[in-house]
Amino acid sequence: MQSGVLLRLEEEVRRHHRWRSQTASPARKGERPPPENSRAATPGNRCHEGRDPEKAVTPAERRAAARQLVAAQVKPKRACLLVGIPRSTWSYRPKPRHDGDLRQRIRELALVHPRRGYRFIHALLVQEGHCVNRKKVRRIWREDHLTVITRRRKKIRTGASVPMQAAYPDHVWTYDFLFDQTFGGTTLKILTLTDEFTRESLALRVAESFTSRDVKDVLQDVIAARGAPRFIRSDNGPEFMARGHLVECEGGRHPVH
Repeated sequence: MQSGVLLRLEEEVRRHHRWRSQTASPARKGERPPPENSRAATPGNRCHEGRDPEKAVTPAERRAAARQLVAAQVKPKRACLLVGIPRSTWSYRPKPRHDGDLRQRIRELALVHPRRGYRFIHALLVQEGHCVNRKKVRRIWREDHLTVITRRRKKIRTGASVPMQAAYPDHVWTYDFLFDQTFGGTTLKILTLTDEFTRESLALRVAESFTSRDVKDVLQDVIAARGAPRFIRSDNGPEFMARGHLVECEGGRHPVH
């Protein structure tokens, strides 16, 4: 690995000297350099190059390369300049971390609370009296691969398939929300209920917010006036996907999709 790092650093040094030789011709006295070369390649500007993952060098690899150069009778200052690290990075030595007990406690709390993240575990540690930084808990959390896997929300299916197009009146109803805003900046939600076959507007309600109970009351009023449809089409919004709302719709024999 170290030989590969040296080869990559050697290529960077060659590229740097090649760039200096190409841009070595200075402008004449009293003249400005040509503006088209203002975004030319520089050692610190590599926006013209592609992001090759093999060229990425970590600070630890650069320190190892600098040590090899120093072992080859190169002065440390010169080695840091060639490798591209400051002297502080060269002289840095990682401090040993004594966090075995804390790491074990974090694992125990993660087993007790499997669906919680590191912020919750950090709050529990503070309550227990541990003086620990949240960043340290996050580092241990990631090193031990305790990251909580996000569960994908499953759509609630009723078993019956809704037709693509309505074939007759009261075959498929569609309800959804539209949004508008008043002059004072208040957001308004507009509940619309439409017959897909006749394009008739069955209900139109305006309020600042709607709950699943409000949506169910509107549906019950329209169903009591003209009867229930064969299908009801909606999106997966929280007002439509509430468990109690779906159960009552299923009991009324008009599936929701």
